[in-house]
This record gives sequence, C-alpha cells and structure tokens, in this order.
Amino acid sequence: MSRADGPWTPRFGLAARVISSRWFRRYFGGDLPERDIRWGGVRAGMDVYELGAGAGLYTLPLARSLGEKGRLAAGEYWPSGAALLGARVKKAGLDNVVVHVGDGNALPARSGSLDAVCCFYSIEEIPGCENVALQLGEALRPGGLMILFLWRPLCRRAKRNSLLATLRKAGFREAAVWKSIQNYRIVLEKPDEDHSSSQ
Repeated sequence: MSRADGPWTPRFGLAARVISSRWFRRYFGGDLPERDIRWGGVRAGMDVYELGAGAGLYTLPLARSLGEKGRLAAGEYWPSGAALLGARVKKAGLDNVVVHVGDGNALPARSGSLDAVCCFYSIEEIPGCENVALQLGEALRPGGLMILFLWRPLCRRAKRNSLLATLRKAGFREAAVWKSIQNYRIVLEKPDEDHSSSQ
C-alpha cells in the first residue's frame, strides 16, 4: 500500500475529522489541547517539532501558544493528511507553522536546535519507535523537552517500558507524568550536558 492509499485518502476524510474533533477527543480521551500543552511545559517563543500532527487537533492550539516569536514544524506521514493540515493552518491565519510530510526519521531541524518535541498519540504507531525517539532527542537543545502522549491500547506496558528505558539510558529524566485509564502522558527533559561524556 502506498502512502497515497493510506488512511488520509478522501474517503477517510470524514473519519479523520471526527477522530480529531475536540468533542470526540474530550469525551473519549479526556484531551483538552490548550490545557495539555500548558501542562507539557510549552511556552511562547519556543522552537517546536510535532510528530504525527494528523488533522491538527493539537497543532493549531500549539502554534497559538508559541506566539509570533515561536516556530512550529508539524510533520504528518500521509501526504493527503499534510495537505489537509496545511489548509487548516492557512485558514486559521497561522504563519508560524511549517507543515511537511515525514515520519520522524528525517527531521527538518538541525541537531540541538529545538526547545521541545511533541508526540501526541503518534510515536507508538511507528515500528522501532525507540530509534525515532532518540533521533527526536538529538534535535533537542540541552534542557529541551520531549512530550509524549501515549495511547494505552496501542502502547502496552512492555512497549512503553522499552521506549522510556531507551530515553532514560540516553540521559533523559522524567519531569512530569500523568496517567489515566486510556492515556499515559510523560514529559522528559534532555540533560544539560552530553550524557555520553559523563559515562
């Protein structure tokens, strides 16, 4: 199956919009994007990358929270999904967002250039998500934040533990954790100094 045949093809457009709608996510997942973004530590003026932006449930409020001086690169795997998101960003009048097609393996950011990377229910869908997480970590500045929202049905305990163990081994420390029946949310902070040099 090609990318063009994925779940963001036109016949799935309505389903994508429903799944990404605020009322659906609030009722079924307890998701409140503005609150969740503040909880994650995102602030105005940051340079941020979002992995698996989808239809923009978090992208639009995330961009607004960054203000005029902040920048957001929003990556979406499916080209048709990225096109839909780009249209929504344009309609919202947000000029601090760049939407691109990608899966996290080739980031549009230099090493050590980002203040935060956000994965809102996306990284657990990627095979070898541990390696993707390490690449995301490389793009963070020292002290930068990795914000992971994991959906428990797709990220069982063993998978979640493997992902977090990989990041802890790389020197990341847990800054905040929020658990619910469906979701596991965690903020990890990159060490201020090169972790490898201290070993």
